[in-house]
Amino acid sequence: MIAAPADEAKATVLLDDKAPSLYPDLYYHTRPSPTPVAGRPAFNRIDHQSPLQVEIWTARILECDLENDVLRYEVSGSKTGSDGSGDHKTRFVSKSGRVVIEPNMWMVNWSLRYRKQTLSKEYKVTWETKPLFVDVWESPSVTDPSKEYPTVLAQGMKNGDHTLTLSPKAKGKLPIKAFRIYRPPNKVSRRVQID
Repeated sequence: MIAAPADEAKATVLLDDKAPSLYPDLYYHTRPSPTPVAGRPAFNRIDHQSPLQVEIWTARILECDLENDVLRYEVSGSKTGSDGSGDHKTRFVSKSGRVVIEPNMWMVNWSLRYRKQTLSKEYKVTWETKPLFVDVWESPSVTDPSKEYPTVLAQGMKNGDHTLTLSPKAKGKLPIKAFRIYRPPNKVSRRVQID
């Protein structure tokens, strides 16, 4: 959605009569923090089997033995709590199902061997689960009317017909210039101009 110049405004966002936060597809895991020495992500991919929620995740290393290629870890979420332990050679599915790490995705041992380093006791891996939506739209400060001030209302919805409802929190017209609607692979399928 592209804001128009106006006073501050807020609106509740509904997609198909539900808050965007109720759609499991509208959350994602960020990239994990880097390996201790080589600057690559600590592991290459994080999947999930259960619906996600906004939170911060930590993987704490329990054992790292480079000679025998051992890496054991435990995972916890800021809201989920302790969520299980695993090793880098076995598929890990957390107790909640919110974290899935496939075998051989971890780069920690590789990076330490590559740089001929040892793992510090303080090392841990962190990442976040973040939203691809807003439940409440707040108009940005439009300081230059020649520029666009977009807000992503939702990203990741399944293709198909959807209804977007914006309910102003106060009386008056919402300062909306246009809507931009995409469909994979990132083609603008529709632009709705607001007069």
